[in-house]
Amino acid sequence: MRLTSVSAVASYSGRAVMHDLTVNSVHTYYVLAGTTPILVHNCNTASPDDLRPTHSISGDSSSKKVASMRNQMRDGTFDWEEGGPISIARNGDEMYVVDGHHRLDAAKRAGLGRVPIHDVTDQLVNGGFRVYAGYD
Repeated sequence: MRLTSVSAVASYSGRAVMHDLTVNSVHTYYVLAGTTPILVHNCNTASPDDLRPTHSISGDSSSKKVASMRNQMRDGTFDWEEGGPISIARNGDEMYVVDGHHRLDAAKRAGLGRVPIHDVTDQLVNGGFRVYAGYD
């Protein structure tokens, strides 16, 4: 087991969505919550304002879906594990949304500062990216 020290802590009062506990060069690791070990996975994040949609969202059912996600994100009950990170492809310094347009719109409307992303650029370049059923 390798121990390390915490480099920064930010305190919040009340309910808040938390996404960032990053350990450089280690993808999966355990942290202790009291005496309980918890398995943690690093997740890349980005500001919603830095992500470029590749298509628009329209229609009543899309509006209702985005509103429901926004409300869950605001009250901290949105399940990013179930919804999955927003899939992006990079072109230079730009990040384009490949999958997750509803989640991105909801995150912007909820005022989230960071959202989880998954970079699929290599998959696109090397044969394609398939969107999974149930994903946005």
